[in-house]
Amino acid sequence: MQRGSENQVVYSSPEIKEYFRPILRELAIDLTIEESEIKKINLDHYYSIQVSRSMQGQVALWPTIKHSRRGNRLLSEPTRNSSQSRLEESFQIKALSFIDNEKIFGSGLLVFSDNEEVPLFCKGTQPESFWTLDFSETNQWENSVRAALNFPLGLTTYTHLNWLTSEFEIPHDLDIHQPFLHLYARNSLYKIRFLRGNYGIVSVSGRGDLREEVNHAVDYLEGTIEE
Repeated sequence: MQRGSENQVVYSSPEIKEYFRPILRELAIDLTIEESEIKKINLDHYYSIQVSRSMQGQVALWPTIKHSRRGNRLLSEPTRNSSQSRLEESFQIKALSFIDNEKIFGSGLLVFSDNEEVPLFCKGTQPESFWTLDFSETNQWENSVRAALNFPLGLTTYTHLNWLTSEFEIPHDLDIHQPFLHLYARNSLYKIRFLRGNYGIVSVSGRGDLREEVNHAVDYLEGTIEE
């Protein structure tokens, strides 16, 4: 079985690097996990594309994702309408050109705003990558490992077409277990992941007003509302 070596490295922002551990265990591979800088994006609305590229040159681009903020909480969702589809196509072309011109290898995040031609590149997995855990055929953590080892990269297509994710942080004086009873009874499609301490991601897919569903979950988890 092929093992990792010292020069094979994956990069991740500090609070989410532990998501590499189960992937490395499943593949019986030992890789170095280096911490990369978290680049806080100071925009209320922006787009991103996750990318992985192996040393052999294979490239995997995920679909263009739309990000917004509700207070200080990051929300992520797929682009949907026709104007966003044209914008997505433009960003995908720019992404391929950028990683080729800049000789980008490994994994990272390309950030686009409406009026910028050149994307911001963030090395390694970032908070904007979390949607790939629930709604991509291959998440970015796994493709980061594959790229480091020159394995063929996995598919990056959606597993669901309609979805939304949001950050949350439960106050330390609240019961972090009781909210699950209410939320799963309200919508069995909720997915809740704790990333560090009481901070995490809630996501939902399907029909209907997903923003209302996600906002309700976040408000309930954070104790803003009670039912």
